[in-house]
Amino acid sequence: MNLKETKKDARMLLSGKWPKALAIALVYLAVTLAINYFSSYTISLAQDLPVLKLFIYLVVVAAILPLSYGVTATFLDFSKNKKVSCTDFINKGILSFSKVWSVTFGIFLKVIVPILICIAIFTVFILVCSYNFGITDENILTYQYMFATCYIVIMLVFLVKFLPYALSFMILADNPELSPKEILSKSAELMQNRKLEYFTLCLSFLGWILLISLICVFASISLNSTFVIDIIGNIGTIILAPYVLLSQIVYYKKASTKYEAKDETEKTKEEK
Repeated sequence: MNLKETKKDARMLLSGKWPKALAIALVYLAVTLAINYFSSYTISLAQDLPVLKLFIYLVVVAAILPLSYGVTATFLDFSKNKKVSCTDFINKGILSFSKVWSVTFGIFLKVIVPILICIAIFTVFILVCSYNFGITDENILTYQYMFATCYIVIMLVFLVKFLPYALSFMILADNPELSPKEILSKSAELMQNRKLEYFTLCLSFLGWILLISLICVFASISLNSTFVIDIIGNIGTIILAPYVLLSQIVYYKKASTKYEAKDETEKTKEEK
């Protein structure tokens, strides 16, 4: 699949519709920031109540994840030239709350087992090393390198195991009648032999992210204010997010079309 064409198609979808796309991203950012600020304020009042703090964290995560799905579903409608409003993502997130979390839990189960295996192997290795060689000022740097290596390995394992299910929210938005198991299965099928390609697509936006980061740093140094970083970072997110999300949606639609064509061809051969 030509990734340049994919991104070009995403820009074409945004042509003449940037104000609506930016408005959706702005409202989503405002809602999530409001939730985060409210939760931070509430947590600050519950310093001596760890159970309450944990409960608040869980409520925030439980609320934000369906909202992020709602944004994906809204932009999927946007890509189909359907009429959308700036607050559609809230309704979509609320209505699909249980389905979103069922899919997320399914992905978690797929990812967590290999990560736990890696952590167990690393823990045993560290214990054996510390038992035989101890932990001293001379070898502490070696242990630090080992921890860093373990972290990198765990991140790579997470990435490899997560990528097959990266299209799950788009499939859910496009096929709400499917069960969570069917959604995960379809995502894995669509991503077969495409994981590196999809990762490359996501990685292609790194330049824009670095540019926004550099602008934030220079602005912060020039104006001597960390508050500026938040403002510029949020503006950059609002501008970049629609482009990134629509590129991923276009990729999903192309992968889905090719998969359906392939499936239809195989059925025709079987009938013959």
